[in-house]
Amino acid sequence: MEPKNNLLGSQAIKEIPRKHIAIIGMTEVACYALSALIEEGFRKFTLIGEQTFDPKECRWYGFERKTKKTEGFKRRLSALDSQAELTVYDWNPTAEKLLEIDVSKWDYVLDCCEDMLARTTLILKAKEAGVCVLSVLDFYNCAQISALQIKDFTKIPSASQNKEWFSLLRKNGIQNVKVLYSSENPISTDQKERFSFVDMAAGAMIAREILLDFRKRWLAHRVNLVLEGGGMKGVYTAGVLDFFLDHFVEFDEIYAVSAGACTACSFISKQKGRGYHSMVDYLGNPNYASKRSLTKTGNYFNKDFVYNKIPNELLPFDYQTANQNPTKLYATVTNVETGSAEYLKCEDYYIHTEYVCASSSLPLLSEIQFIDEKGYLDGGIVDSIPFEEARKNAAKCVVVLTKPAGYVCKKQNAILLQAMKLKYKKYPKFLQAIQNRHIVYNRTLSCIEKSKDAFTIRPSKNLEIDRLETNKNKLKALYRLGYQDASDSFEALKNFLNDSDF
Repeated sequence: MEPKNNLLGSQAIKEIPRKHIAIIGMTEVACYALSALIEEGFRKFTLIGEQTFDPKECRWYGFERKTKKTEGFKRRLSALDSQAELTVYDWNPTAEKLLEIDVSKWDYVLDCCEDMLARTTLILKAKEAGVCVLSVLDFYNCAQISALQIKDFTKIPSASQNKEWFSLLRKNGIQNVKVLYSSENPISTDQKERFSFVDMAAGAMIAREILLDFRKRWLAHRVNLVLEGGGMKGVYTAGVLDFFLDHFVEFDEIYAVSAGACTACSFISKQKGRGYHSMVDYLGNPNYASKRSLTKTGNYFNKDFVYNKIPNELLPFDYQTANQNPTKLYATVTNVETGSAEYLKCEDYYIHTEYVCASSSLPLLSEIQFIDEKGYLDGGIVDSIPFEEARKNAAKCVVVLTKPAGYVCKKQNAILLQAMKLKYKKYPKFLQAIQNRHIVYNRTLSCIEKSKDAFTIRPSKNLEIDRLETNKNKLKALYRLGYQDASDSFEALKNFLNDSDF
């Protein structure tokens, strides 16, 4: 059973079932946290505790009275996934017994120990093994869910019930321990009662924190590539990508637009030179790109020739390598109905070439491309440089631009805008996106230039290449410039990535 939540990204979906979570002390909060973690796809647990389900918990989980909690969850996990791994210790976690446990095999520890010395021993062992710990403090007689917080223990007011433990942590030189606690003043101090809804909320918070901690770790090692479009200026990008192929530079994901998406395909199939030749070699052939093609097919760049004849006959595309490459391409498109950008994941290049085609379909020069009953055109209308989308799933981004430094995007040409208003009058949101394109572009460019997490490669010279350029000598010079600029940037790029594997 795979994780059902795609929001954390494909890498998280693969990793979640492999992560080993240890839960020490089977309290009510621990049970709710475990349930939430199981629902999110975690399948490897170690449970330590001798508690049994009380009548209230039996109703909630559907177990018989006096069933041991470790046994109950073992049954539940097995029912969900027969290959799930569960290690159970049916004893009360004490400092002496925890000293005998090998914690290095765990990826995360949820500390619900009720004994102060036991939890201190556990944290010491976990810290020595480099394992993250989240400790749960008591919040008896607390009824406010909003008062639940997760903070480092050094930032928590030293309430009387925690002073002794916090002092013990400090004496043992322990720092950076996350703690879930309630900032609420208890309703009563005469007796110890718990509210089930507070325990449920605490369990959900714990599961969220563990998921986000793992995601933060995954992102810390992820580098995405962002490729701007620009019509025939995309040969510059082809030069940069061929340098990357020569020097084995790889990325986790690629977010690309238009010509950038086209050249990205040959990078993913690891075919050096193909990105350049597929754009340049057939110039002058009216079946490739021409006014005649625009009149006959509605597309200046002939769709069948570019996305069928070239990859399947003239310049064969290595579908097998591309489909097996762990680096995934997201082709940026503009939904003409909503006027919003969408990022279509290419997983099978036999089929998903249509995503690249849609991303490259220039307004006025292409038909609207319909995929699953949605109409798409060039992604550069709304998101010419999909940096913001790319950095959602990575710690760093390498951005390849096709415009030189100092470039400022201007308002859409008035004549072309009027032509678009006539052709796309059924799509007012799309037209609004066209009118705002220069604002969005310049804002994104400014964001990239200010970001410490972006490394930019862009033309070091302005070679004055037209979007529909047909001069092969100019295009060859631009390709060589891309390769040279990537070479000149390589040492700085390695420092940026801080990766000695290159």
